[in-house]
Amino acid sequence: MLTMSDSRVGIGALRQSLAGPQLSPADRVAILSELAHQCARTGLARDGLDAVKEAIELAHTHRLPLAKAGALNAAAVCYFARDDFLMAIACAIDAYAGFAVENQYAAMGHALTTIAAACKEVGAFDLAEQALRGCVNIANQADDKFLLARTQNTLADLLGDLGRFDEAVVLLADAHCNLDAARQPDHIAKVDANQCKLHKKMAENAKRRGEHSAAAQYFRQALSLARRGLASYGTNPDQFHFSDNNRMLGELYFDLQDVEQARVTFELALAIGRQLNHPATIAESLLFLGRIALGDNRPTDALGLLCEGLGCAKRADLKVVQPKFHTELAGAYLTVGRQREADFHLDAALQWSGRLAESNGEVGREARSMWKTHFCHHPYIGGI
Repeated sequence: MLTMSDSRVGIGALRQSLAGPQLSPADRVAILSELAHQCARTGLARDGLDAVKEAIELAHTHRLPLAKAGALNAAAVCYFARDDFLMAIACAIDAYAGFAVENQYAAMGHALTTIAAACKEVGAFDLAEQALRGCVNIANQADDKFLLARTQNTLADLLGDLGRFDEAVVLLADAHCNLDAARQPDHIAKVDANQCKLHKKMAENAKRRGEHSAAAQYFRQALSLARRGLASYGTNPDQFHFSDNNRMLGELYFDLQDVEQARVTFELALAIGRQLNHPATIAESLLFLGRIALGDNRPTDALGLLCEGLGCAKRADLKVVQPKFHTELAGAYLTVGRQREADFHLDAALQWSGRLAESNGEVGREARSMWKTHFCHHPYIGGI
């Protein structure tokens, strides 16, 4: 299967491969599925879903069950990228079932991590944890150290969200050891990034408890980890992870009230995001740059940045970030005395937040029903 380190080049090469007249149905399905993965990763999930629709139909027509499972897995990733978490869970469950029939352990694990990520997004944390514990079982059964490390890294991120910091620290240390055993140093940057996120969560938790000295120490540790993560991309450049790390670094400077350094870092992340045409990086960077401008008493600049970011989020169907833009815009318009616009955006923020909470609740209930009815008795997954 063709995989490119530069995803935009990879997408072009994959499309060119599809024009070849000698492709077998299995090869075409494989290329279409890889194209869908690359599209989802680079912010082109709609294009990915177009590719994967053809792949699923082709695999079904030619009775290629394993290829169909791979296409369903790619569909799950695309739906996740569009914040359509119910479809992501449904497709990943079907993909897992197809992989399980063929004893494709690594692929089963990948499907489980997608299920876990979607469950986490809608607040079904128990399902997310159980999916990842199942993935640990699979990795141990297959003696797959790389899959085990990836799962431990993802599970640590989840447990950090749940405030189970001690468990998360142990899992991240184990993930490092298993990556060394698997001889997969390229993945260490992702573990480092989660270590950084974990320290940021511990800092925010300490701050909520009023432990400001401890919070500052955790933030500084997170900052050190983020810098180390950025340095690691020099030997194995991945521009998408590099831009994410810059964005995380900017947030840490912002948390530490180093506003000027935060601005410089977010401007770099924005420039990389524009170069990659990556909507999530662009939108998040513009959101923080708008906040910084507003804090610097530059409301006109803030309005320009926030309006641009909201437009980007709308075009890319980034549902989660849109209410954040409306909230910031309400504050910016209030600062310049435009009460009517401020009221409009405040109302939009409340409506968006309400719709998202309602939608997540519905998805969580549907996911739990699918889990109990169709999934909890599959191999390596225990019932709830």
